[in-house]
Amino acid sequence: MNHTGTDAEAINRSIGPFYTADSLAPAMGLTEAQLVQLVTDGVIVGVHSVEGDLVVPTRQFRDRLEPAPNLPALVRILRHGLGEWTIAQWVLAPAPSWEGLCAIDLIFRGWSYPVLLEAWRDVMRWSDNTAALEEPAGPVGWDWDAFDPTENAPGRTPHHPRIRPGDARGE
Repeated sequence: MNHTGTDAEAINRSIGPFYTADSLAPAMGLTEAQLVQLVTDGVIVGVHSVEGDLVVPTRQFRDRLEPAPNLPALVRILRHGLGEWTIAQWVLAPAPSWEGLCAIDLIFRGWSYPVLLEAWRDVMRWSDNTAALEEPAGPVGWDWDAFDPTENAPGRTPHHPRIRPGDARGE
């Protein structure tokens, strides 16, 4: 996807700025090949610039350069029909339905299930590639009335959610 002029500027405002692979990999204690593998596995969201270079949006990280919990589950769902730039926008751009927060903010607040379910619903609407895509299972006793995107999930803090990476159910 080529982005030029004001289109690129709008994208940079919504999901950027970006780390380059050669600056982020050593900061995380990784080789560039290991960083590429994390992007391939959906552990980190990365996109390719017009020049073909891998760049990684900075907004997906918090205090430390640690991947967000449950991001791989979210990326697996979104890859059923969306390209890398659209996935980055879905994960990192503020959403009016979530009080101006983005999906990654909610994941860090411990609200992975509503994010995974919304991603699943969007992909089911937008893509023809959904044959093997199952609806995410919610946590035991899930209560939609308790969902408030502006607050942390009950019993969770923004940087230490109890949901383990790769565990969409949070049990």
